[in-house]
Amino acid sequence: MENMLERVLQNQERSDTSMKNMTELVGSHTASIQNLELQMRDLSREQNPKQKGTLLSDTMVNPKEVKAKVEVPIVVEVERLPKKVRTQEVNHEEVKENVIEAPKNLAPIPRPPPPFAQRLARRVDDGKLEKFYDILKQFSVNIPFVEAFQEISRFAKYLKDLITKKRITKNEVVNVTHRVSSIIATTTVQKKEDPGAFTIPCTIGLHNFARALCDNGSSTNLMPLAIYKKAGLGMPRPTSMRLQMADRSIKRLVGIVDDVLVKVGKFLLPTDFVILDCVVDNEISIILGRPFLATKRAIMDSERNEIKF
Repeated sequence: MENMLERVLQNQERSDTSMKNMTELVGSHTASIQNLELQMRDLSREQNPKQKGTLLSDTMVNPKEVKAKVEVPIVVEVERLPKKVRTQEVNHEEVKENVIEAPKNLAPIPRPPPPFAQRLARRVDDGKLEKFYDILKQFSVNIPFVEAFQEISRFAKYLKDLITKKRITKNEVVNVTHRVSSIIATTTVQKKEDPGAFTIPCTIGLHNFARALCDNGSSTNLMPLAIYKKAGLGMPRPTSMRLQMADRSIKRLVGIVDDVLVKVGKFLLPTDFVILDCVVDNEISIILGRPFLATKRAIMDSERNEIKF
């Protein structure tokens, strides 16, 4: 056992000495690496005195690390002038700057060509044509017309237009035959005033309605709850439908009554009414919407307040 302990102690001493040697080697290596870094930094500064990201006015590091101090006395003499003289000189310079000599021999400003020059050329042609008409009216010679036409060859195209197209250069009155076009004879439509609401009389059961509103803008046939109770039309069918009124408010319906017979004149039309709990209008109590008007293909005459089935 003693031998074993001695061996263990010897091995431990050896390991301690080896660790000390390793730490000494590492320390020497780190010192040499730091020296190399300093040497490389000095070399890079000598080769590249201006690094990236620095300005030209930055001071250079003293490469030789020599400290010196130089003092040079600088004397600056400033001549002070009175304020009045300075202001006078400035005003004189300002007057000189404001005076501008007129340029001599100004070059003419180039005039751009007019847009759509062909319309101006057409006006010139129209003037020549009018002149040709005046000459033609005063034309009287004792020579054959063919010889005269050859002498005034420059007017040949105007004469050709006169014969073929019969152009009119001025605002003249044109005599129209008895076969007048319908476009000329049409007159403007006379305006009408607002005829008011389109209403018709109808009968539902034993109740007569003098004015029932026919509304093309309504998608349903509307009946107030009070009128529904008076008419005794049976039990309404429940529904989850909501109505959006003209003021954009949402109303909940009481129900829907199916196949209600509405008598208009001699016609009996089956109609579905939605029941709404609202105030009854004394003048217009029920509303007949697009479903009622489409049932019999109704044609409404707004001027005469008549409906045709």
